[in-house]
Amino acid sequence: MKANKDGDFIIPVPESDQRRAFTQIKKQRVGQTTILKFLGGNWKQWMIQEALNVLEAIKEEKIDAKAIENLPSMRHVKEFTRAVNKGGLSKEKQRKLSKEIIKEETPSRGIEAKAIETKWKPEQKEKKEDKEYKKAQETFDLFLLHTNQSLLDVISRMKDIKKIKEEYGDSIIANKSRATSVTLNMEVLNKQLTGLLN
Repeated sequence: MKANKDGDFIIPVPESDQRRAFTQIKKQRVGQTTILKFLGGNWKQWMIQEALNVLEAIKEEKIDAKAIENLPSMRHVKEFTRAVNKGGLSKEKQRKLSKEIIKEETPSRGIEAKAIETKWKPEQKEKKEDKEYKKAQETFDLFLLHTNQSLLDVISRMKDIKKIKEEYGDSIIANKSRATSVTLNMEVLNKQLTGLLN
């Protein structure tokens, strides 16, 4: 048996009994003093009060629970709650603010300024021109993909022509005008593609 700083003797309670006791206590309305007694000396009264304030704000739907769950410290949560209550940020903006705080490693004292900035920063909606440009890019990429496939087919045919020519000699070309036409078309195609893609 141990004595606490006031000289009262404390009887250690097994953890399973503590859980059962806390389940019973939860059914009643309890305040920070009761919770502090239950949690022990590692917790400070202000921490418990702030946690209760946050829970109340979540219950009243003033604070988004997902927005605060990854904040780095209790002080961050406290300042975040205060700034959101003051500025009246929507849940979307709360989550955006939370992500920025984590990403930029914002100290707790800088949260209020960041919340004001987030509140008045306009949402960046994609412009109609940007959507049309992206669509045009996707279409162009598709054209290039198909063009590349067609060129690969032509290269494959050229290899076949070369094999036949090697096997049977130049005399295999019966109609020279057709061969000349293919050559001219390939030169035109090469120039056009070079001009378009440079």
